[in-house]
Amino acid sequence: MVEAAAVDGMGYGLRNTATNNFWAYDPIANAWSPRSDLPVPRTSTVAFGLEGKIYVTTGMANGSRLNDLWAYDPLTDTWEEKAQRPGNAVHAAAGIALGNKAYVYGGNTSGTNTTTTAVHRYDPASDTWEAVQSLPFQGNVQDHMAIAIGNMGYGAGGGSVLGGIFQYRTTFRGYDPMTNAWTTLPDLGGGARQKAAAFSVDGRAFIACGRSGSHIPNNATPSNDLWEYQPAWVTVSPRVFLGGPYDQGSGLMDHALNAAGLLPDTDPYAALLHPRPGGDFSDMFGGLQAITGNNAVVDRVVVELRDAVDPSIIRAARHVWVQRDGDVVDMDGQSPVRFTLPLGNYHIAIRHRNHLGCMGASSVTLSDTPTTVDFTTAATPTWGIEARRNDNGTMVLWPGDANFDHEVKYTGVDNDRDAVLLRVGGSTPTTVVNSYFGEDVNMDGDVKYTGVANDRDIILQTIGGTVPTAVRVEQVP
Repeated sequence: MVEAAAVDGMGYGLRNTATNNFWAYDPIANAWSPRSDLPVPRTSTVAFGLEGKIYVTTGMANGSRLNDLWAYDPLTDTWEEKAQRPGNAVHAAAGIALGNKAYVYGGNTSGTNTTTTAVHRYDPASDTWEAVQSLPFQGNVQDHMAIAIGNMGYGAGGGSVLGGIFQYRTTFRGYDPMTNAWTTLPDLGGGARQKAAAFSVDGRAFIACGRSGSHIPNNATPSNDLWEYQPAWVTVSPRVFLGGPYDQGSGLMDHALNAAGLLPDTDPYAALLHPRPGGDFSDMFGGLQAITGNNAVVDRVVVELRDAVDPSIIRAARHVWVQRDGDVVDMDGQSPVRFTLPLGNYHIAIRHRNHLGCMGASSVTLSDTPTTVDFTTAATPTWGIEARRNDNGTMVLWPGDANFDHEVKYTGVDNDRDAVLLRVGGSTPTTVVNSYFGEDVNMDGDVKYTGVANDRDIILQTIGGTVPTAVRVEQVP
């Protein structure tokens, strides 16, 4: 196998052959099966799983380096060529999926002693690449290892030219996509190496095997050891009710979107251009519709950890699940939400794609033991004025932000009422559209402008119900 990646509980392996070059591994059946061939087979490539698809880029084919990008869709068993990676074509690069984006860094540009430290970020929502902060190596790097843990990416080892000699590296760096900065971390355990296997499991990184030494090939020594890296991480268990689907009688939220199979397979906030700098689980958990009762999934929400001193600074964010009883859980449908950040104090904020978000008035101390922050009770003070709606003693998020601009408007420029009308067609207000749309502010699966349980009335109620020119603004700095 040249390269491997995983998505939605399945593993995929790529071989450098003209046919039978792409295979899927089912861990439950413990069996491999052939899939559609990668149109351009290659060696020394980069592969990653991202938002339900497998991507392959860079590498070497017939003596030429590549910069093309191919996406494999497991649902249709087809490949599609995407936007080419910018810059020099490379092989022996490294890449990871981090949140709803991917990062490809380093690689060999034209020979043994010619490598690069360039890092490029790929956004599948817009099919675009952009250059970000380069690797902070002395000398360039190739055949290195890449790992993603939570909201952080890591670059490890590899080979580069120092003093005219190609040497293996012991370096280990962490990348924070929120600050676009690399941090020097303790050197690799087991010494310098390249071409090792690197992966993360349960918030920890592992590096195994590879080659170590000081020069290729004179002092290259195969290794079969295994090393573990445990980053600092914190966990939080927020609780929040969305006012649109909240039912005061039952004290639960409706989960109509999930029950109808309308929840999307990919991150809805990517299309809304909301930042998501990482997550242990970047793809949909496969057993959502089987979960019933209070723990049935309602929708995705955004959990943000903000700076304790300046809460306008987002330190990290995750796009995860909220259940009927208000519990916010990680993408596996049950765990507390984990962030790769040091233990300390943070403001907790919650956002939703068609509700106004809220943030705690004070920072809380987080550690690797889950901390509960309950936004459903008035006993938890929030930042600003009237950040939540009081439903007979239960606090819920204000519904009606149909265009996700962090305010609710009934009239005027970019108002949310017009967004509902446009979604149903703009000319026949009695039309009903059934799907997963932001204009469905009560989240029953239907976008309605008139009639029973329509979405327009909710917008008017959120701004006060009597003055249509009023505007309700999200109370998050």
